Amino acid sequence: MFSPHEREQIRALTRAFLARFFENEITTGTDDLKVSFFWLLSFLAVPGLFMPMTMAFTWQLVALVHGPEVLRELSRGDKAFYLGFTMLATASITAIAWNSLLADRRDGLVLGVLPVRPVTIVVSKLAALSLYIALVGVGMNILASLSFGLFLASGNTVAFLLRGIVAHFVASVGASASVFLLVAAAQGLVLAAYGPRTFARIAPIMQMTLVALIVLGFLLLPVIDVSVGATLAGHGANLRPWILATPPVWFLGLYEVVLGTTSPLLHRLAIEAGVLITAGVVGVLATYPVGYRKVMTAAVQGSADAAPTPRLRLVAETITVAVGRAPDMQAVSQFLLATVGRVERHRFIVAASVGFVVAWALPGSISILATRPPAPRVDLLALPLAAIIFLIVGARIAMSLPSDSRAGWIFDVSPPGRRPTRAAIERMMMGFCVVPVVLLYVPLYRTLWGWPVAVWHSVTCAAVGWLVVQLALWRFTSIPCASPWQPQGERLGRLWGAYAIGFVVLTIGVSSHEMSVYGHPVQLIAFVGCVFMLATGLRLVSLRRSTLEIDDSGYAPGDVLSLN
Repeated sequence: MFSPHEREQIRALTRAFLARFFENEITTGTDDLKVSFFWLLSFLAVPGLFMPMTMAFTWQLVALVHGPEVLRELSRGDKAFYLGFTMLATASITAIAWNSLLADRRDGLVLGVLPVRPVTIVVSKLAALSLYIALVGVGMNILASLSFGLFLASGNTVAFLLRGIVAHFVASVGASASVFLLVAAAQGLVLAAYGPRTFARIAPIMQMTLVALIVLGFLLLPVIDVSVGATLAGHGANLRPWILATPPVWFLGLYEVVLGTTSPLLHRLAIEAGVLITAGVVGVLATYPVGYRKVMTAAVQGSADAAPTPRLRLVAETITVAVGRAPDMQAVSQFLLATVGRVERHRFIVAASVGFVVAWALPGSISILATRPPAPRVDLLALPLAAIIFLIVGARIAMSLPSDSRAGWIFDVSPPGRRPTRAAIERMMMGFCVVPVVLLYVPLYRTLWGWPVAVWHSVTCAAVGWLVVQLALWRFTSIPCASPWQPQGERLGRLWGAYAIGFVVLTIGVSSHEMSVYGHPVQLIAFVGCVFMLATGLRLVSLRRSTLEIDDSGYAPGDVLSLN
């Protein structure tokens, strides 16, 4: 089918496409993610390696007292937990490699003028995707397979130990591969059906949905763990039939079938896991050629970019005017809106933040509507506060990433003032991260607990939101999306504990204090006033701090690059 020359082309293109998976969109296309990727794989392999070690004493005791068969049934929850963790970890990696799963406009522009057949390019892309899936699946699960197989063979034969290793490896790698394949198939389906322009608009929604599913999955994993045994047995206090519709349990069925079982239920679950993998494979094979053809056509016609519609332009202009009438403020707000609307990595950060908020707040909001508690509770009052913090953090990360190496060249020619820039950022963060959350929860709280609770908690949310904005901008002194990223300045490795404590204080702590002084208007006013004054004081001190020098020596003065 392929000549020797074409096979050489496939090998070269496969290497190039595989390298694309290690390009870091966050750091503007450098390949420094290669080292980070292997560190990430090592980190993700640790839970599977040590989880059986922590359970070794319990498993051996069960095997000695009740026998190997009881141990096998008892450990199914732990197996399902690990399989779910594998799928969610793979989904997180897939979200990072989102832009590399399909052929894009750059592929069309570069490869379209080369003497390479489209089928050669498609085969090379599929080969690179297969290698990446294998690398992630094997690297993340090989040690876990050895560890699970060894410790779960307590009191059993060597043949059972070997089957356990193989069963764990097949199920975990299959679970990991299914996530990659399904996400790639979903991307390919949308691209093939609607074309690159529409795909560029739908992609943020898909990314937001993926992140929301990841967060929801992590929240549901403990429930699946404790419910697997009773549900498979068909009786017990933790019987939850709905978990049979979750993919980790499907791959648990595959695990047990490879290990050897006669249970019809487990065989049915294994079939569903096989169907899931098959659907991903068929979806990728069916949509990749069509998607690539549409990318090539759009690249030739110059229509691959998702240009904003007149309606979106009107919305952007309205927001820009609402932020402020000063030219400096309008320039900063317009540049920030254009960047978030057109640059893929910024859209991903924003979509991920929204998805995280939805996954975090949706279960609690549904609980409020279902149970209709007669009085406010701390955990329910903390929901909008947590949502505000997540959105502000996402906005802060997006503003720290450059739109392109020197897309902010105009600010070098005519730099805006520091105070107008800060004011524009603050107003946009309050308008997009605080006000929408407050407006969503006010009707809910008013319906349940009346206007006093709704109004006072809205004021509290606004005060905390203003404080979080000032905390987020404490070290931010540059134009948003116009400076090289300086991750070392965030000091996440050293301050993650402080961030976690701060999150608890600003959500649970604030809600607890609010409930303790509720019914005492003077104390409530004093509390909210103190929060506003603290935030305003932080703002004044931050504005008086000296501007940090940013190393932009890697960029030549006057470089002009587009936003996309």
